[in-house]
Amino acid sequence: MKVQVLVGNDSYAKELYMREQVGHLLRVRRDDPDKPALLKRIIGTKGFFPAEDFGLCAVTFGTWKKNDQQIFLEGLQSFDYADLVVFIDVVNPLRFPQKRFEELHFELPKPWQDREWVNAVFEIARSVGVNLTTGGARELLKRLGQNKWSIHNELSKLSLLSKEIDVDLIETETPPLEPVQLEGLLRAVATRSKDLTSVAFEVLKDHDALLVVSVLFGFLRDLYLVLTHYSGERVTWELVKSYSLMFNTSASRIATLLGYQFKGSRISETRPVDLWNVDEVEDMLIALQQLEMSIKNGETEPRLGIIGVLSEIL
Repeated sequence: MKVQVLVGNDSYAKELYMREQVGHLLRVRRDDPDKPALLKRIIGTKGFFPAEDFGLCAVTFGTWKKNDQQIFLEGLQSFDYADLVVFIDVVNPLRFPQKRFEELHFELPKPWQDREWVNAVFEIARSVGVNLTTGGARELLKRLGQNKWSIHNELSKLSLLSKEIDVDLIETETPPLEPVQLEGLLRAVATRSKDLTSVAFEVLKDHDALLVVSVLFGFLRDLYLVLTHYSGERVTWELVKSYSLMFNTSASRIATLLGYQFKGSRISETRPVDLWNVDEVEDMLIALQQLEMSIKNGETEPRLGIIGVLSEIL
């Protein structure tokens, strides 16, 4: 029996890897009742599949109760199948008494690693079977955020229209995940408003929590890019346009972050670039990335998790 521990926060890359290793994959989840009986039933189906083509995955194993983890690991020891492949899915490394467990790492690029994210989108396009331009990759990230599963699903949809995906097709067929109603929340974040949490409560009444996380992530990523390039020079329309092209972000957002006002071409009294520093934004991006994983794994109540992260801004 081969046991591999898949470590990291890139659930998409883990899924692709497991599909490459085995043709048939059955899963045991945290909330499944009576895990010993379930494990026996799953192993009992192994004979229906070709040798070395059957795998078992313990999904989000790190979130299981300690007792359930122990029961699962002890259950594995009772089966003697040399060709059985077992995947143990964890975000952070765990200590296992079994020395023979192989550990593989699957980590998402950091939020500010633009080139790495573009390359990740190209990998997704290859797995879907489409050709994607660099501009198209950046446009998908702009519209959908740094979410591999959303990008995979969108490329699968677009592949029904064409195997050649570019900016024009994406602009026509892919709506951005940023409802107008969220602009008030983004302004509150940018200015570190004392009303931020109350604004967030109102937004979360009408919008999916993961959508809100994605939009906040994209906004703070743009702020991070601006902060890492802006050195205090006078803000002109030419600078706004330059950053807009450089970061593939709307000119209106760049203007907001730099405090540029279109009417009268004056600088706003409250400029986000003066209220934030790079380290603070970097910490927020990592916190939002971890929160998204926690919500998806069922570890965190979505609204409370978002309010908790946003309260750190104040």
